[in-house]
Amino acid sequence: MYNKYLDIFIEVADTGSFSKAAERLYISPTAVMKQMNLMERVNILLQLELLYYIHVNH
Repeated sequence: MYNKYLDIFIEVADTGSFSKAAERLYISPTAVMKQMNLMERVNILLQLELLYYIHVNH
């Protein structure tokens, strides 16, 4: 299964740079930053859902 978000994350981690990751992926640095911001927001929402689930079930 292909996951472009995971590919972007891995490239940013490997290169340590949004610009270098964008170069390797043949996309703009802005696109890399937007995808990373989206993943961060999704992660925050998942954490909040988990906290709510734990609160409701205990």
